Parts: sequence; structure tokens; C-alpha cells
Amino acid sequence: MSVYCRSSKQTVREPCRPVPVGALLLFVTLLLLALALAYFGAQVEPLTPALTLTEQEPRQASGYVSSLLRARIVQEDAEPALYYTVYEVREGDVVGRIAQRYDISQDAIISLNKLRSTRALQVGQLLKIPSVDGILYTVKNGDTFSSIAAAHQISLERLVLLNTPSSSKESPPSVRTLVSPFYNSAARESCVPFPFSSAKQWRENTSFDVVQPLQPARVLFLPGAHLSARALQEINGDLFRAPLRSRYYVSSRYGWRSDPFTGARSFHNGLDMVSRRGTPVYSALGGIVRTVGYSAVYGNYLIVGHHAGYQTLYGHLQTVLVSAGTRVTSATKIGLLGKTGRSTGPHLHFTIYKNGSAINPTSLLRMRTRP
Repeated sequence: MSVYCRSSKQTVREPCRPVPVGALLLFVTLLLLALALAYFGAQVEPLTPALTLTEQEPRQASGYVSSLLRARIVQEDAEPALYYTVYEVREGDVVGRIAQRYDISQDAIISLNKLRSTRALQVGQLLKIPSVDGILYTVKNGDTFSSIAAAHQISLERLVLLNTPSSSKESPPSVRTLVSPFYNSAARESCVPFPFSSAKQWRENTSFDVVQPLQPARVLFLPGAHLSARALQEINGDLFRAPLRSRYYVSSRYGWRSDPFTGARSFHNGLDMVSRRGTPVYSALGGIVRTVGYSAVYGNYLIVGHHAGYQTLYGHLQTVLVSAGTRVTSATKIGLLGKTGRSTGPHLHFTIYKNGSAINPTSLLRMRTRP
């Protein structure tokens, strides 16, 4: 059969060129593909959304501003899961070196394992090593996520994220969810391996009131937080007990003063602790007695050597009760208070040395310098 086209200028009919079948099929295929992509693309959500924490409009109530943080799940910038590994202490291990090995602070190891002394590790002891640097914190009355974050100068978003338990029903099947002790009260002592809730485990549009008081005694993990300098001193064995355990007062402190004999300005390198003659004097910290002797200034005195370059001197003693080489603890009675040497009356002169230099004892004393 012939196909003819009608020309507007001519009355003679002539055959038209046939349309190529291949081009027609290609056009139809591309059209169908475009329609399919448009339809399915509208139905499929991104597989790797990004974590966004946005603060909604604040609401004022009872004179303070309350704000809600709304979290959306995104896995691109998700917070790493918090879990711990178990490390077995080996010969020569110290907390600081273990912490360096795992790229965390010694505070994290001390806190998670409730260590009372960093110098008491035992070979074979098992330590929990957290994957994220931080410490444990027990909630007190009136604490909120917001107040805790501000007090410890840490990220509020990370604090909420790592301390919000997720429902296993909402977690992807590939995510293993175990109960974490940080979600329970402080009364729960046991720890189990956990990954903490990560961004991928959060429900979309989950809200948290960061100014709502938290349940007291709840244990939180504070990411990026550290122990106080005072707590570290005590745990590292750098806090000394006052050598007098009965009533006393400090008549002269560390620093510049007028000499009690000449009136000249002079530097006093310790504390003068006044009490009754014969009052027991104790070692301020465990160690070994290095020197026992007599001098024109300190009278009967002794020096105890401690760890990390510390030494303590006890002067003007009435009697020395230990000898050089004796191993002592903070419960060891080492002498009796007196007024030997250059002294205006019964008192104990107490000095702490660090690597041979006298330092201010009040910065390291665990007990008050006054009753």
C-alpha cells in the first residue's frame, strides 16, 4: 500500500518517507523510563539522611526559658556508638599508658571502673575501656540535661544523644541493642557490653525536654567531660592527709612572712600546725622514711619519701618513733609533737616537696588546715 502526502502548493500526490521504527521505539522507551523514575523517586526516602538537631522556639514559664530539642535521624553525621571493650592488665601497666593506647583520657578509665587509686592496678585485673571519651555522672536533685551540659562544658546534643535509650522495635534489624547501665539507676552496679543509642536508632521527630529535671540517682555518661583536678589528685595518690588528727590550728602558712625571731621578711616553706606537746604525728601519705635526724632549725625531724617525687618533712618533734628505711602508711604514728630546734612553742612544721622543691601543702591536703 502506498502512502501519499497532500501538498498545499501542488495537487499532485507524491509518496512520504516512512518514520523509522527504531527511533519511535527509542522515544517511547525513554518516555516510559522517565515516568517510572519520577514515580518511584517520589516514594523512596534517602538511605543516608543526615543527623540534624534543631532547637524549637523557646517557651517561657515561671521565669525561665524552656527549650525542646527535636532530633531527626540521619546517619551521615551520626554520633559513634558508645560501647566498651575489656582490657586485661599486664605487668608494668599504668592507667595513663592504657588510656593513651586507646586514645582516651585516664579520667574515662578511672570513672567507668570506679578506681579509687591509679597505683593499685593488679596483673590480670579487667578494665572496661569506653569507645568514647567521657565520665560517669550520678544525677542530683534538680539536675537537667541543660544544667549538666553547662556545668561540665560539654555538648548538650551529644549528652542527650548518648543517654537516650532506643526501642529495639525502632532499631534497624542489623543494629544490636543491649541494655546499658547508664540508662538505669546508680543502684544497678553491673555493666554489660552495650552499644549506646546512635543517631540511626532514633525515631524521626523524637523530642526531649532538656530543662525537665531528671530522675535523681540516674547514671549518665558525659561525653568529653573530665574529673575535677581535686578528684584526680586523690585518685592518683597526690592528696595528703593532715599529719595531725586531733584539734590544731595553723599559726603560720606557706609563703612570705615576718620572721618570728628577727622580724625580717622571709619565706616560710610549709605550715606551722599548733597543738599540745606530745600530740601524735602521722605520716601524711604512704611511703618510706628516708631521713631521721636533728638540725638547729627543725630540731628532731624526719623525711618520708613518697611516689612521683613527693617527700614530706616533719619538724620540731619531741620524739621520733620510726627509723630510716621504715615503710609507713597514712595510719602510721611517726612521732610526737614538740618544740625542739628553732621554735617559739609546741607545734609541727610540715613541708611537702615535689622533686626537691617545696610546694604549698594546702593545695594537696585532703583535710582542713583548721579544725
